[in-house]
Amino acid sequence: MGAHTRNNILYCLFWLKATFALALSLAGLFYLSWRVYDLHTKASNPAGSDSPNILQPVTIVDPGTGKVAESCMYTDTTFARLEPQFTGKMMPGFHLDWSYETPTVMKKKLNDFTPAVFNTFMDLIPGTFTHGFSEDLLNWFGSECGRTGSMLELTMQVGATLDTVTQDMYDALATSITKINTGYGVPVYLRFCHEMNGDWTMYGYQPILFKAAFRKMAEAIRARTNMTAMVWGPNVGITYPFTGGGSVLLPRKGTPDFIAMDTNKDGEITNLDDPYSPYYPGDDVVDWVGVSLYNYPLDNCYNCRVLPTYFADYLTGEGAALEGVTTVTPAYTEVHNFYQKYCAGAPNKPMMLPESGSPYIAERVARANAQSVSESELKMQWWEQLVSAENLAKFPKFKLAVQFEEAKMMSPTGIPESFNWKVTNTTQVLASFNALLDRSASTIVSAGKLKFGCDGSVKQVKP
Repeated sequence: MGAHTRNNILYCLFWLKATFALALSLAGLFYLSWRVYDLHTKASNPAGSDSPNILQPVTIVDPGTGKVAESCMYTDTTFARLEPQFTGKMMPGFHLDWSYETPTVMKKKLNDFTPAVFNTFMDLIPGTFTHGFSEDLLNWFGSECGRTGSMLELTMQVGATLDTVTQDMYDALATSITKINTGYGVPVYLRFCHEMNGDWTMYGYQPILFKAAFRKMAEAIRARTNMTAMVWGPNVGITYPFTGGGSVLLPRKGTPDFIAMDTNKDGEITNLDDPYSPYYPGDDVVDWVGVSLYNYPLDNCYNCRVLPTYFADYLTGEGAALEGVTTVTPAYTEVHNFYQKYCAGAPNKPMMLPESGSPYIAERVARANAQSVSESELKMQWWEQLVSAENLAKFPKFKLAVQFEEAKMMSPTGIPESFNWKVTNTTQVLASFNALLDRSASTIVSAGKLKFGCDGSVKQVKP
């Protein structure tokens, strides 16, 4: 083969590859364009034949005054914003992996039971998008909840130091959330800067900045809508101050944050310091309180049964479930009894578990022992405590638990393991969860049984 012929062949191959690559790129752009159009269409008109519980747009602002209408003012002195007006019952919710699952899909999985709340995580990062977050994506989350008549839990994380968040960003976020309230009739639980008492968030261990930021966010929301509730959501503080090698360090001695966190004034930050109160922004800006609470097994536990008092013990800071986890003394319980501090008396706030679950760890199956149980048993034993009539009577302000429907790799023992919280991922576990919903009908409330008001009221629809 001559050099001329070889060059011609290479020339042809080059342009074939270039043409093929261009075709793939155009196909990709076409798909993305179609996907964006499809999502926009659905968000603009979420109603449809498969959406019998579709919510309707709501007018909140009086066009004459430009302020919240008189009929939409929050005046209830008995129930907080978006607190359902019942006791002895709770609302199941779900956190989804939204890359492949939506509220409509989850509703079908649950045999037409509609979770009252769906959670999503978003990031507020100065310097990105127009106002630090994707307004289109947030709108889509709201529209998808509108399709099933559910509420949206928005967990908004700040991916920067809190002093870089501008008032313009607070206002833009509040405006976007209000559009979800008005455009789709969807109430929103805004969990702003959650788990601020841990070392794994960029805003952790910074109570002074956090409280100021939370108050700014609450003020921006309150000026626009009462269909959004502010949720203060620390991590459960049983092993506080954690110090697990996260992204932030404990503050230096003598600094304002250190002084605030050293609640017993012994010159150290230990598990005898209050894991919650240094970060509490104030009764006037907090509608709900909530702790991230999971059934986390001990290192030597190989998918073992859930201790029957785990939920209650971790809420109150005492009990058998804390043995082997921490040393319980009266001084310890006094500062770790979350429910007593925030729900039992003043400030009498409604409480949620904004993310929760019981993980099954496949790598531990081979080391099963007499305490080990099946995946279904492990996950249902946790949920049985959350829907228990006994626990709901003991903790009447506990009204919402959001199932963390994901799986991810974690290394609590230094060895990567797959933690799987999902209750709808296999036929057997899903059947067990649907059976739990069926037999818990007297203690759980679905979205279809709720009526939302522009004044922030959530009432149970009578049969």
